[in-house]
Amino acid sequence: MKLTSKFRGSDVVEVQNFRPATTDDIGSVHAGPYISGLEKAMDQASEKGLIFIDGSGPTYATATTFQETLLAAGAGISLVDSVVAASRVSKDPPVAFALIRPPGHHAVPKGAMGFCVFGNIAIAARYAQRMHGLKRVFIIDFDVHHGNGTNDAFYEDPDIFFLSTHQV
Repeated sequence: MKLTSKFRGSDVVEVQNFRPATTDDIGSVHAGPYISGLEKAMDQASEKGLIFIDGSGPTYATATTFQETLLAAGAGISLVDSVVAASRVSKDPPVAFALIRPPGHHAVPKGAMGFCVFGNIAIAARYAQRMHGLKRVFIIDFDVHHGNGTNDAFYEDPDIFFLSTHQV
């Protein structure tokens, strides 16, 4: 699928059949022991049906959570690929918005937090830098809660600007 300026305005393009993120993609933001530990915990989730993921704030998992979170992060990555490709062929590149579940902006680099397993937007931003050579990325997070996980992932990175608009 190609995103071009003809899709701007009120048209909505739904991207389907995107690839899941790889563990290397996830590892660009999250700690290796957290990723491997979560993957191993899926066996326990298969047996119990629902497990609590250690972290701060409630985050639960089922047997399919690991694969679902790879798909969620992969959706963001696919969106980055589409926007970058469109910007190479159009002087009026598209603006993109991804509505992804499970959410991700509370997931910190070392673990889950607040119903978030992996930081989808953080992973997509890092992917844009690593795979497409983008020098700077601007993330706008609007939610009633602060996107603390995304904030933590890039707090000391001058090349990623994170703006969180949230309820006080």
